[in-house]
Amino acid sequence: MRRAIKMYNHMNAQTQLTDASPHKVIQLLMAGAIDRLIKVSAMMENGSGNYHDTLANAIDIILALNSALDMEKGGEISENLNALYDYMQLQLVQANIEKDHKKVDEVVELIKTIKDGWDQISDQV
Repeated sequence: MRRAIKMYNHMNAQTQLTDASPHKVIQLLMAGAIDRLIKVSAMMENGSGNYHDTLANAIDIILALNSALDMEKGGEISENLNALYDYMQLQLVQANIEKDHKKVDEVVELIKTIKDGWDQISDQV
């Protein structure tokens, strides 16, 4: 049953991405990173579970967000986001080395802030 639920969730996510606008894809990526990092933080704090795959997946999402930046059109905003995404990646690597959930929590808050701003932008822009 658990496998069926996992498969359904995967297919549902695939459908959302297929039908989504570029704006919505970025929203989904940010939400996915936040979700994964909250899980990683909890696992680190409790000392339970193997969080490495989930952390690696969150880092991959941040890399995807960074690669989606249009440095030509985005100008200073894209440059700032690029620097912020680089910082997040470094913080997560450090968090993994130090097993420090507070560094993960910091990245969660940064992504939430960016996502809040992104959510305010119209899908039509």
